[in-house]
Amino acid sequence: MPHIYPVVTFVALISLMDNFRVFEPIIGFSAEGSAQSLSWLIYDNLVNEEVILFGSAAATSIMTIIGISIILAPVLIRTWREFKTNR
Repeated sequence: MPHIYPVVTFVALISLMDNFRVFEPIIGFSAEGSAQSLSWLIYDNLVNEEVILFGSAAATSIMTIIGISIILAPVLIRTWREFKTNR
């Protein structure tokens, strides 16, 4: 299991980056109905014609930042420990 963690972290980060990268095709091709992404949800909350949901957009952004921090924290801690032991 310890050897699988770096692969799982890498796949999670690549998936998250791809989720944000898909924003332009959704807007450019008007594919709002068939495609979803985190950036599209934030954008939709901010340009909604009936009610602008600043709180929902902010919560989605903050939860994304917290998720990235949770994914990266163990990797950064392990890297820092290896750096300190090699000095």
